[in-house]
Amino acid sequence: MKVFNIGIIGFGGFGKFLFNAWNQLDNVQVTSIADINAAAITGIENVAFFIDWKDMILSENIDLIAIVTEPSTHQVIANACMRAGKHVLIEKPLAINTSDARAIIKQEIRQE
Repeated sequence: MKVFNIGIIGFGGFGKFLFNAWNQLDNVQVTSIADINAAAITGIENVAFFIDWKDMILSENIDLIAIVTEPSTHQVIANACMRAGKHVLIEKPLAINTSDARAIIKQEIRQE
């Protein structure tokens, strides 16, 4: 069974929830976390930590990135992740307006 390597951008409450949930599964492994607050990452071993999400998405060791940041940042981060060849999961809402949502959807269509 393939193990999927996951990166999490944003390590607030929901980012921590996802980390704990995924760590209970056999076929996924959180390998990287990005958060501007370095203090958010305490007591976590065997995970690469990044202050800047732009550095994290360059990692070839990540299959999927979960975006759990403020909704106003979703479009920029999601499109950059998809351009880097990553699959994305985005915490709701997808975007804060329809033009940002369309930009995310159009970027996904271009990747196929």
